[in-house]
Amino acid sequence: MGALVRSNIAWILVPLILMMTHILVGDRMAHSLTPALDVRLKTQPVSAGEVQSVRFEARLLFESRERASIRDVSLRVSGPQSFGLSLPVTDGEFDISGMPSAVGTIVGSVRSDRVDSPFPFVYKSAARGGAILIDVLWTPDQDMAADG
Repeated sequence: MGALVRSNIAWILVPLILMMTHILVGDRMAHSLTPALDVRLKTQPVSAGEVQSVRFEARLLFESRERASIRDVSLRVSGPQSFGLSLPVTDGEFDISGMPSAVGTIVGSVRSDRVDSPFPFVYKSAARGGAILIDVLWTPDQDMAADG
């Protein structure tokens, strides 16, 4: 039963939806809401001159030989520049800035660490400590930020 809870995509989305709360609270680290969830999210502000960005780092953790069906991981941000986007889960870099609901620049990368995908949307850990690492850099629209 525990493996079914971990494999349910709805449980993976819950911490991603809460990320803006963690930015506002200043904790900068989110952990799973239940012991069986195995999802960690970290946020941190990034400055380059006058440009302010936010880095989101998500880790989908797998136990030994665990399988999970993951169809979608979403990034949802609330506030003046709110948006919700699906992130890729396959290894590689991505730029989803051109998506219709994207606000600002959204680039990132996905890396699997000891996790294989034998079938579409199915992921399996070969050894304890496997993870899918998703790193996203969001640079809000600076013109909208200046307007308030």
